[in-house]
Amino acid sequence: MLLGFLIYIFIFFRVFVKSKYNFFNPKVFILIVGLYYIFPVAFFNDVGDYNKYYLPLNSKEIDYWLLIIFTALFIGFYDVIASIHRKISGKSRKIKINTKLTNIWLWIGISFAIYFYFVFSTYGSFIQYFLTSRYDRYIDDQGMGAYMLLIYSLPFYFSFIYLVNRKAGKSNILTYIITALYILIFLALGERRIIVTTFLAYGYVLYSLKILKNKTIFVGIFLFIPIFTFLGDARNFRTDFSEVLEFSKERKIFDVKNLVSGENKAHYYIIDRTLNEEKEVLYGETYLSGLTALMPGWLIGERVDVYGMHFVKNYENSDGRAGAFLASSLLAEGIGNFGVLGVILGSLFLAVFVFFVFNYANVLPEEAKLVYESSLYPLLLIVFRADSGMLIQAFFIYSVLSIGVIFVNSLKKNVG
Repeated sequence: MLLGFLIYIFIFFRVFVKSKYNFFNPKVFILIVGLYYIFPVAFFNDVGDYNKYYLPLNSKEIDYWLLIIFTALFIGFYDVIASIHRKISGKSRKIKINTKLTNIWLWIGISFAIYFYFVFSTYGSFIQYFLTSRYDRYIDDQGMGAYMLLIYSLPFYFSFIYLVNRKAGKSNILTYIITALYILIFLALGERRIIVTTFLAYGYVLYSLKILKNKTIFVGIFLFIPIFTFLGDARNFRTDFSEVLEFSKERKIFDVKNLVSGENKAHYYIIDRTLNEEKEVLYGETYLSGLTALMPGWLIGERVDVYGMHFVKNYENSDGRAGAFLASSLLAEGIGNFGVLGVILGSLFLAVFVFFVFNYANVLPEEAKLVYESSLYPLLLIVFRADSGMLIQAFFIYSVLSIGVIFVNSLKKNVG
């Protein structure tokens, strides 16, 4: 196990140095995320030994090495694609940024209004919504996807407004106030994904403007892990804060082993069962899920399940409702679709996906380019716990929607 970790660290530093010590280089960022799954298994023997139901894994060491090979192949494929692909160039018509941000603020207001309408119509009050446990809200929020889509994309509008105002020499006080309120609301609700998205949106922009330094990011990574573990505990005990403190104390939230064990157990569990239990090979079926999810039901009929949903239906004998709690794995999806060959094909899919979604940014002007690129990092944050369908859907939720609204905001100026 330790040898695998040392190989992984060697790959990381090699890529980090070649990137000129850029934490936000896509390959570096993914390797940092991967440390969360590689480091614990190398140093804590019992991390990853059991799944969430405490059943022993059959081949933890093989799963561990497959994950390292998967990541190394991704880096190799990414470099090959970059070397043979001609960068987008030429006289592409670029969006002229409209510094009158009325339409963006209007969209933000509408997004909040729709979200709060749902909260009050479903729960009667925001306080009742707050007091409902995260898992109960997960069930109640079925069908709320369109509303949450609007809410999830708001941090990128905040960072866009910040950039435009900064360039124009205007005050960003209102931007700071609205962002702070947004963070406080969803911090209280235990919505970790929204908080992470907000910090990534601003963090990437500030890093690109050379306001945020590497040292700050390095310290921030270590501070965020215990904070978000605590938030994960808090969202399960909405009615009694003392229960949160007691539960977190018992779990030792500042203990590295406890911080990572739960996520690792579920992650290796999915890989292990996919690898060891003979099921019908899917031959790429689940890779269509992200595309079909974006099409209306009346057009395509029954949708193709994402791999995480396929797993809980076929391995857990569940109706799929628990799929969100197990998450998924690109590595497991590759194996489930193509057998062991899927380790190679899954890493190739990830390399192609990451390269092209980042390369697209080259046709955008500076402000829109930074906002679009910042919207891609929430995707990279989940590459080890997502399948292809989840990645494609997240790309449209975060990136396409946010850049689309920015484009519409500037359309009138361009046409006129």
